[in-house]
Formats: sequence, C-alpha cells, structure tokens
Amino acid sequence: MKMKRLIACFAAVVVLALALPLSALANTYATVVASDVLYLRDEPSTDGEILGRYRHGTKVEILNSTKYRNWAKVRAGGKVGYMYKSYLSAFSSDGKNSNSSNGNEASGTTMYVRSSNGGPVNLRRRASTKTSLMARMPVGSKVTVISSGSVWTRVMYDGKDGWVMTKFLKSK
Repeated sequence: MKMKRLIACFAAVVVLALALPLSALANTYATVVASDVLYLRDEPSTDGEILGRYRHGTKVEILNSTKYRNWAKVRAGGKVGYMYKSYLSAFSSDGKNSNSSNGNEASGTTMYVRSSNGGPVNLRRRASTKTSLMARMPVGSKVTVISSGSVWTRVMYDGKDGWVMTKFLKSK
C-alpha cells in the first residue's frame, strides 16, 4: 500500500514539474506592418535565402526576439525563419517610460503626438507613407496605442484606427 502511495506522489511531482515550465512559455505574436511584403529568411541577414513572403497584417509567432539584435526568429505559415524587427508590431512593453517612443509601447498605452517642425502629423490607413491619410493630428494630440514597432505604431485617434510613424509619438 505504501508503495502505491509513493508511486502516486512521485507521478504527481513529475507531472507538476513538467507542467510549470510549459505554462511559463506563453506564445508571443506580432503582426507584419511592412507596407507591402516582409520576407522570411533562413538566417538573420538580408543575405539569407527567402523562405516566404508575408503581407501586411499577417500574424506571426515570435520564437526568439533577443538573440539576433535587429532580427526576430519567427514561425509564419508553418515555416521557421527570421524577419527584420522594424517591420513587425511591438513584442511587449518592458515597463520603461521615456519621453520619446522606442517602439515598445504596450497596447492601451496613451501617447502624445510630437513633431520637429510643430506641424500636424499624418494618421494613415496602413503602415506606409504611400497610403491615404485618415487625419492630420495636431501636436499634443492624445492617441491610444494598439500595437507598436520601431518604425510604425498602430493607434486609435478620434475614433479612427490608423498608423503613425513611431518617431512622432512621445509618452509625456
């Protein structure tokens, strides 16, 4: 009887030990924010072979975003490879708060429009300077971040869901 109880306890400990690390591995996803297509490459370099082409709005799973500086290892369309981070929406907030945007603002963060010349900033339909304007936002306008990247940030402004260049946003 003691042996059965010992085996049952051992099995429970093994199951818990295996389950805990797995629960800590939450999937992280990003969205392609390139104006046209973003290439999936076989190595973290523009010299890498192209494994696939993914359009704006494609959801990808981030496998490693820290090891390769400007590149993220991702799973897209069943393939694993590397994509340039500037063309992926933000990974997650690191909790830091600075006066200017670094492209890592969490969804729901309030940011403010800024510009070097004091003029209004364009809110666009897609993450590209070639797409149509939705609004011209005056300096100091408040926006809510939906997702952010180092080049483009998706925001909500005056009831409109659009894109603004990240360099035109600040936290204060």
